[in-house]
Amino acid sequence: MKIKSYAKINLTLDVLKKEKGYHKILTIFQQISLHDTLIFKKISPKNKPMNLGITLTCGNPEVPLNEENTVIKAANLLLKNIPAKKQKKLSSYHVALQKKIPLRSGLGGGSSNAAATLLTLNQLWHLNLSRKKLSRLASQIGKDVPFFLHGGTAVGKNFGEQIVPLPSLPKIPIIIFLQNYKKSTKDQYAALDLKKCGRQTSLTQQLITQLKKTPQPSKNSPAKNISIKDALNYINATSHNDFETAIKLSKNPQINKTLHLKRKLLQIGASNILMSGAGPSVIAFYPNAKSRDKAYQQLSVPGQIKSSTL
Repeated sequence: MKIKSYAKINLTLDVLKKEKGYHKILTIFQQISLHDTLIFKKISPKNKPMNLGITLTCGNPEVPLNEENTVIKAANLLLKNIPAKKQKKLSSYHVALQKKIPLRSGLGGGSSNAAATLLTLNQLWHLNLSRKKLSRLASQIGKDVPFFLHGGTAVGKNFGEQIVPLPSLPKIPIIIFLQNYKKSTKDQYAALDLKKCGRQTSLTQQLITQLKKTPQPSKNSPAKNISIKDALNYINATSHNDFETAIKLSKNPQINKTLHLKRKLLQIGASNILMSGAGPSVIAFYPNAKSRDKAYQQLSVPGQIKSSTL
């Protein structure tokens, strides 16, 4: 079984406060077409591993293949919630992970892999766990993992694990720019000046309101998506990220390079630019594929990826 594991960006990201060791946030997640691929292949009973679950391989040497990997974490978490008698009847699987989502990029690759594993093994093992139950398990792996069970466009509340689906955006062409510094999400949060955070939540609410006005599909009428032009207007008026405006330069001087890149991209035709998650990836939006492809060729810098919203 071949499964696509999609990346995400954040259209808005407000860091509200720190509580119980985690940061409360308000964000709008958006699925994009960039994806990893997970190939699940049943293991012969003769070669069944002692610990059941799954085995994992990946062509990227930077990807851990042990319990640090979110694919393994997801499988082990499911097993813990299955009675021992039922576990003995389960098939084991080998997973070949084909990585396209860059590591530590703010695009949620590891979280997406975990969600894809939960959904796939729930099906292959005939567990019939509800989406609500899967979401509870997902949040134990990472606070943004529940979003990837839903995909599309959605609000993330509390610590990011409370998901409220929104009408989906149209397919907007984008370029992802990978900057040459990689800090962990934990380090990025530590570099925030919380006194400067959470000041633009009204913009997030404004975008939520605009998206909710999109006509919903019904039995008698198909979905009527908003136009790319209108969607970009909404995004241009409301997108923001506290990791751009409230980061302590002493903790992460590289943020200046991010701001410089944004100015350069606007000069050559991007409709809007924003940083995804805790960074460092920068996302440039374009009104059509032609203008995106032109900018892609014009820049021709290492670490740029063509994609689109889904």
